[in-house]
Amino acid sequence: MERREIGDLARFGFWSADFRFPILELEENLMFCARYDINGLGKPLEDHLISASELTSSNSILKLYGKIIGLLHDIGKYSQAFQDYLKNAQNGDEEYEDQDIRGKVDHSSAGAQFIVKTMREISAQTGDAELARLAELIARIVGHCVAGHHSGLLNGLTPEYGPSLEKRLTKPLEPYAKNIAPEIRNKIELLAGALLEDDNLQSICSWIDEDANVSGRDAFSLQFAVRMLFSALVDADRLHSEKTGNPDQWAERQAIRTESPLTLLKKLEDHLETLGKEGSMNQIRRQVSKQCRDAGTQDRGFFQLTVPTGGGKTLASLRFALHHAIKHKLNRIIYVIPYTSIIDQNAEVFRGVMDADGKTNNVLEHHSNLEPKRETQESRLLAENWNAPIVVTTSVQFFESLFTNRPSPCRRLHSVSNSVVILDEVQTVPVRYLQAITWALEELVENYRCTVMLCTATQPVLDSRKIDGDNTKDNHRIGLQNIHPIIDKPAKLFKSLKRVKILEIESENPLSMPEIAERIIEHADKGKSVLSIVNTKRNASALFSELTREERFAGRLFHLSTTMCPQHRKDVIEIIKRLSLYSRNINAHGPIVISTQLVEAGIDLDFDIVFRSMAGVDSIAQAAGRCNREGVLLPQLGKTYIYEANEYLGSLIDIIEAKHAGMNTLSAIENNPNLSNEEKDPLGLKAVQEYFERLYWSRRDEMDKESIIARLTASRKLEHATDIPFADIGNDFRIIKEDTMSVVVPYGIQGKLVINELKQGRTLEFNMIRTVQQHSVQVYQSALPYYKSIIEETPAGWLVVDSSVHYGKIGLRRPDNIKVEDYIL
Repeated sequence: MERREIGDLARFGFWSADFRFPILELEENLMFCARYDINGLGKPLEDHLISASELTSSNSILKLYGKIIGLLHDIGKYSQAFQDYLKNAQNGDEEYEDQDIRGKVDHSSAGAQFIVKTMREISAQTGDAELARLAELIARIVGHCVAGHHSGLLNGLTPEYGPSLEKRLTKPLEPYAKNIAPEIRNKIELLAGALLEDDNLQSICSWIDEDANVSGRDAFSLQFAVRMLFSALVDADRLHSEKTGNPDQWAERQAIRTESPLTLLKKLEDHLETLGKEGSMNQIRRQVSKQCRDAGTQDRGFFQLTVPTGGGKTLASLRFALHHAIKHKLNRIIYVIPYTSIIDQNAEVFRGVMDADGKTNNVLEHHSNLEPKRETQESRLLAENWNAPIVVTTSVQFFESLFTNRPSPCRRLHSVSNSVVILDEVQTVPVRYLQAITWALEELVENYRCTVMLCTATQPVLDSRKIDGDNTKDNHRIGLQNIHPIIDKPAKLFKSLKRVKILEIESENPLSMPEIAERIIEHADKGKSVLSIVNTKRNASALFSELTREERFAGRLFHLSTTMCPQHRKDVIEIIKRLSLYSRNINAHGPIVISTQLVEAGIDLDFDIVFRSMAGVDSIAQAAGRCNREGVLLPQLGKTYIYEANEYLGSLIDIIEAKHAGMNTLSAIENNPNLSNEEKDPLGLKAVQEYFERLYWSRRDEMDKESIIARLTASRKLEHATDIPFADIGNDFRIIKEDTMSVVVPYGIQGKLVINELKQGRTLEFNMIRTVQQHSVQVYQSALPYYKSIIEETPAGWLVVDSSVHYGKIGLRRPDNIKVEDYIL
């Protein structure tokens, strides 16, 4: 929007001595407190507001906004009602709820109301109607952050029911304004005026079109800016509250030792020099690593690392990220992995290089299933705001932090700016959120100094030229622009790393689990190690049951699925790895593993033979990546058999669509006379590209299925541009769609001990809670009624299965009549 020249606000008398809000006399000898520390000592509110202002500003791109938001966020604590309330709080805890007061005294709405009133009065002094509209927009940007800093970002407008910013702006409050310290009031006035100066209006005006509307990409940028400011405020508020209210914990935070990217790069380069250099596999890995190192010196943006399994992409991608962070003075590297089942594996690799002596905390592993022995007080503190040089987290944690409205997960968002983000196994991004995710990634790259690396063996078609076709206008585009490939000759790389061939089992009818069991037995009896991956937990259980009838397989037959608790799965995977190594060393019979898809994305297992029920080409390729992974069978190739299974997938749309696209792709390339044999390879780049083009084009209308982008980018008049449904979006953006409940299971001695503690109603220490998570199975809430005969609820509300009869080798035993959706990973 091209604004009329408003000139210097001094022309309107803003900076004159005549323009000041009336300052009412404060009660004498009265100190207003932000909180009380653990010793019962009051901490001055003015100190907290000024410190929060400085911290919020330092963590924000929009510095002035950060300053004024920090000053405003707690001015509601100047009410005498809140001070009385705080004095009565247990241990000075402002979250305490007085039994005589219905709900807490609202202190967050005051700052939102105050900034709206202030901006209206300043703009009214100028007589400029256009400036008044801009002032209203600015006030509501600030107001969203201030009003939501405890409860979360609100909807802008909520008709008839539910909380909203509009309702908070008109809510009657306890008197507070007369008690605001003159220093705080003056700072707020000065900053409010400064925000309306021409130089500081440029960022706001860049979002407004010539019709004075905000829409499309501009609307998305505006709401993202609100999220970033909100994140910076929440972090600043909590850090300063910790510093003054819990000095021991603050001291622990300050004592955490991390190192610079330069130091970390030297550690990595030294480690790479110790790796094997002989043999074709090692030479290929070194070449991949070198190309990543060289790419690290390029400009910020989007990069694509397409490397087959076994190509060394984990450390190669880290090498790129460290060189890139040093070149562009970026703060951290965020490594995003789709599944908790493999995150600890990659984090362990990084820790072995960066924190080998155990004296540093350079690598933060952050996800819900973290083992107690790997979670320290230091890691818990770092996880609150991702303040570590290398963060390893899950897709759920990362993507939901971009769209959540809740303070705790959003607290980390500002730490994503100035980072290298590595998206590992990027093909797992849910189609229903694809447009929202690509828009958020572009926002990070364009406006928050991020670089994003898309890393996988099966690269999805995210390039706008291929996914959008002719529909590349900014406000409709789904794909990314200007993606830079790191590997210069990927087809040659894939050919050189070929260690497996795909064989299709042809049959007139889909194969039953007993029929697949016969084929597995044929190979297993020859001593081969065999992995069979199926689409549902039901088929995994059925196939495992078929094979348990073969007594000769005792000790080498294993099951893997999410009916098993995390600790159970980790123990089984470790046994499989050891048995594989042992059997190959002495030429004995190898393990037989029946699994769902959880082994496909990065689990370091290696088998002679793999069976995969028909799925997407990406899943087939990932399954094949567990076959002859280390090349021990060369010059012979490993064998991966694909087949159509007799399975009921019900309403599992993602699997159904991927399976159909996979079958159509393989048929199309096989019957295309213009393709060479190399191009017809189901594991080749041609097959992967054609598969994703088919999948994405067939599901194009689903890429904003939850209307995330539609709602965030709807056209609004500039003064209503913040009428954004933050709370609704936060509720609707869920990577794992249906809510689940944790059921604690009696796996091993620890599981039984934990259940005993829970049943006795004892309060658990934090590390014990992590042990509970490691011994829990997630059950969809809709399925809980089917388990009611075996689940009991403890006095504290934990759900437990006490009897080992209902938990065995395949995990939590399932009733037969649960719908198929309850059996998918």
